[in-house]
Amino acid sequence: NRRDLEWDDDLKARLLNVIVDESSRLTTIVNDLLLASQLDGGRLDVHIESCDALGLAESVAAAARTHLPDGVQVELVPVADGVPPVAADEAQLRQVLDNLLDNAIKYSPAGGDVRLGVEAATGDVRLCAVVVDCDEATGRARKIERLMLT
Repeated sequence: NRRDLEWDDDLKARLLNVIVDESSRLTTIVNDLLLASQLDGGRLDVHIESCDALGLAESVAAAARTHLPDGVQVELVPVADGVPPVAADEAQLRQVLDNLLDNAIKYSPAGGDVRLGVEAATGDVRLCAVVVDCDEATGRARKIERLMLT
């Protein structure tokens, strides 16, 4: 505990947020390594349960917003109808959504937006990330890439 340093409350709060964010990122890296190890060993432990795809997408989008490049925004597309629960391994589904969104952000042009959508379909729930860019000549958004998981 250093007494020669004085930090205001705002700086302390920002630093704590950085610690929380980086701890979460480290947890993700460790989980990726554990998954790679399971796959190398020829087994993958899954725990199928009912999970809220929309709530999960909201959580993933909120986490992604904490470390966006300049000029890129992440938006969760509003859902017209209710989305039913899905039977999935929530941790694995979160990892898939994280990767889907990370790739969409990575390949989004500066000033581009990423829209994450969740929608109910006949017998399915669709999750998609769409990378959009604003056409400088017209000022209208144009779709660049659509990544989908059904």
